[in-house]
Amino acid sequence: MYRPTHIASANPTVDNDFSEGYRIGNFWWNDSSGAMFLLEEDTVGAASWVGVTEIAYDWDDFVPAIQFTGGTTTPTIVARYATIGKTVEFKISANGTNIGSEITGFNITLPVAPKDQALYVPLGCFYNSGTTNPDLASTVIAYINCDSGYNTIKIYASTAISIGNGAAWMLSVSGSYEIA
Repeated sequence: MYRPTHIASANPTVDNDFSEGYRIGNFWWNDSSGAMFLLEEDTVGAASWVGVTEIAYDWDDFVPAIQFTGGTTTPTIVARYATIGKTVEFKISANGTNIGSEITGFNITLPVAPKDQALYVPLGCFYNSGTTNPDLASTVIAYINCDSGYNTIKIYASTAISIGNGAAWMLSVSGSYEIA
């Protein structure tokens, strides 16, 4: 069983490893002490968990390609990523105005190739279309789809996106995934 996050009243040990379903990049929350841990190495019997307060993020900029299904736009993009051991954390913010037909989907390239080429990793994502009420943002569950090789790794939205012609939009995607 794959465990992206685990909550327990104790800290993880070297035995909380691959054999128990933990993978590099998983989080462990000790709800008694409030400590959070990230799995850096999942080797059986030799797992390495590090406290997230001990991790120094060295953020780098990257320029993702965003490809829209439907209308066209020239987005303004801010994208950053950090490599932490064998895990990549990333954040992408983009905005623009749709031109032409309705935008119904998007693909976004990632900064570094994920380890597993057929893995679907859930991400946090939202978009907002229109300017009348920016609080009406749509939450989209997105996935990293790695089944086509590094040059075509994209983020796919699992729910319908509808951005009308001439509508201003914002998009925010963040997540983490394991790298080789």
